Amino acid sequence: MSKSSKIIVGGCSFTDKFYPFTVKPVPLHFKMWPELLSDKTNIEVINTAKCGIGNERIFHNVVSEIFNNDNIKKVVVAWTEWTRQDFLVNNNWVTLKPNLKVSATCKPKYGVYDLHELQNWYNDAFGSSYPTPENIVSKNIHLFYSLYAICKSRDIELRMFQMINAFNRYQIKDIDYEHDINLAQKSLISNPISTEINEDMFWGWPAFGKLGGIELVRHLDRNNKYHTISDADHHPNEETQKNIMEFIYENIF
Repeated sequence: MSKSSKIIVGGCSFTDKFYPFTVKPVPLHFKMWPELLSDKTNIEVINTAKCGIGNERIFHNVVSEIFNNDNIKKVVVAWTEWTRQDFLVNNNWVTLKPNLKVSATCKPKYGVYDLHELQNWYNDAFGSSYPTPENIVSKNIHLFYSLYAICKSRDIELRMFQMINAFNRYQIKDIDYEHDINLAQKSLISNPISTEINEDMFWGWPAFGKLGGIELVRHLDRNNKYHTISDADHHPNEETQKNIMEFIYENIF
């Protein structure tokens, strides 16, 4: 690539260049993997990642930059949890992130969202419950392939991977979670578009471990290359951001 070429990057908080400044109680100052990649390759990186967003907004942010910039040679997307739902309302994005609802006697490892309230909101807004695993899989596969088609039509090289777990625990009991995962996997296997997605465009595909896929965080953790900011903040620390960049550069980029 020439120095005038550009790379567009998409993702969530694991990719957002501003995330270290939001760390509590003391903000941190280190570069995230897209900026490290820019330094290593001497190529301008347009980082569209935002904390807490879902894949629909990641898609929207990346596509907007594709059509607003010239000389884009490569797009690299680190997809987030598929279960997040994004809504564009009055030019502002709102994201719902359902997590496991725990009892008062169980100390949650991550932030907790009240599934009952979430279901009530969905029912009031749409007259139905939160999207099913089949709905979620179908929507995300369409996003992945649509981005591939857009990039191909504009002669842009696309590289994608699943950064974190595709399906989080947003049901109350483990048995519900396992049921949802099984439904999601069956839905992915039966979807004809999924056969059009392969490891050449999507590293770790099909993302689910039981189907032979893997997310990048899990891969790094298995190789003792994933370390968190703190016990309370499970986002990758500065060392891990460097490990992420090196892995992407060598295996995905």
